[in-house]
Amino acid sequence: MSRSARSVQSLKTGAIAQLLPIVAGYGTVLISTPFVVGRLGLHDFGIWSMTGAIAQYAALFDMGVSRAANRNVALFHAKGDVKSEGAVVGICISVLLLLGSVLIALSLALPSFVERVLRTENLELTRLLILCATLITITGLIARVFAAASIGRGRQVHANIGLAILSTLQALGGVAALVISPSLEAFAIGTAAGTFAGLAAVIIMILSDEKRLIMGLPNLALARDILTFGINSQIAAAGAIMLLQSGKLIAGIMLGPAAAGVYELASRLAMGAQVLGAAIPGALMPHLTRSHIADGWVGVLDQYEYLTRRNAAVALFAPFAMAATAFSGIPLWLGTSKEQVIYVLLALLPGIATNVSTGVCTSLLSAINRTGILAQVAVVGGVAQVAFAVALGYSKGFIGLAIAFGIGVPLVNLASMWYMHSRAKIPMAMFFRGVSGPFGLAVTAFLLSFPIGILAAPDSRASAIWPFCGSAILFVAVYATLGWRRDLLPKASWSAWRHVVAVRVKSRKPR
Repeated sequence: MSRSARSVQSLKTGAIAQLLPIVAGYGTVLISTPFVVGRLGLHDFGIWSMTGAIAQYAALFDMGVSRAANRNVALFHAKGDVKSEGAVVGICISVLLLLGSVLIALSLALPSFVERVLRTENLELTRLLILCATLITITGLIARVFAAASIGRGRQVHANIGLAILSTLQALGGVAALVISPSLEAFAIGTAAGTFAGLAAVIIMILSDEKRLIMGLPNLALARDILTFGINSQIAAAGAIMLLQSGKLIAGIMLGPAAAGVYELASRLAMGAQVLGAAIPGALMPHLTRSHIADGWVGVLDQYEYLTRRNAAVALFAPFAMAATAFSGIPLWLGTSKEQVIYVLLALLPGIATNVSTGVCTSLLSAINRTGILAQVAVVGGVAQVAFAVALGYSKGFIGLAIAFGIGVPLVNLASMWYMHSRAKIPMAMFFRGVSGPFGLAVTAFLLSFPIGILAAPDSRASAIWPFCGSAILFVAVYATLGWRRDLLPKASWSAWRHVVAVRVKSRKPR
């Protein structure tokens, strides 16, 4: 067996490792959010959520380098070309440093327009918020490039542990600052400081695993191919952000910062389900890239239906579990019922469910370098969804905005899947066969457990404990029992878990 093959950890190990930063990051955020809202107030919390959204849109100009690093490092690693691996990382880091410099200059020079959007009525505060949000975004992206390169080489565990530490330190930095000073300025500076510490943690974890940080001088000829791939994938990401994240900006601009704060609270839960569902596709893309190099188109297509079924069965658990426990989970989390947050969460989750079920298809298209298809569907779908949300938000207010996302996103996702399959010449029946069982499983578990929260109607943490536990336990029991009985969910043996912990699992193909 070659050195390259020995160094690649298994697909199951990679999928489990992808959960580490998600669970750590979102767990810390969810636990800390009630404290943050209590210290800042819903108005200032809404301003910060809008600031983060603006920085997220600005970061779309990074040319998709973190995704490009993952795919291209996997490509050159499979070919044994270490020099090109290093050049990929050098190109990606250079692009991010350039982008960061431009955004910081703009944040210092042009705060007036942003101030009118955020409604801070304080130019100095606006400068500070945008500066901190930019530093947080760029620093996080640099960390993810290093981690993506390590993951592209099949080294999943240490890189994801580093990202888990980054996510945790980022959240804890803001919390620690609020303990000292309950102000928006302190929260922004503390979050930025936590992100810098997290970047150091990612680098340390990669060095402890690989004994070196592979980064070389940028290569102009290679940069053209990498940026072409990255731009296409970033256009797709822009569409996805418009599809799932534009609501907070629309709510803030049309209805005010408090409305953006309500949307952000629901979105934090919903996006937790989104990133949990994206864990397996995150590990699949380098795996499918290697499979395509080794076995061609037939080799990856043979795995499509099986991987789609497995991915959907795992990915649908989180959004349907959140929906089943929404009426008790929100009071347990925030201390009050906050019906608007519940309704927005329930409106977002159908779109999340359909989105995560498409992960294998999007990973496959990225692996075979057909990202142009992803870009086309993302732009058209994102623009259509934003227009629909603005129209309903303008005519029906906050409820109209929620309805627009509840109806529009699932329809856009289904239309996008049909287009992607037709362009890639993948039979749509393979997708429907793959997801039908997992969706049937998820709907069954939801229908049996959802009434508990409605009937109990809790309005405080104390009254929410037993209905949340009851609906959660029933949902998990039904989902796990039927999922394993129908061979939809993967079964992990104790020996496999010991291998994951010891980081000694050998690479093997899925069935």
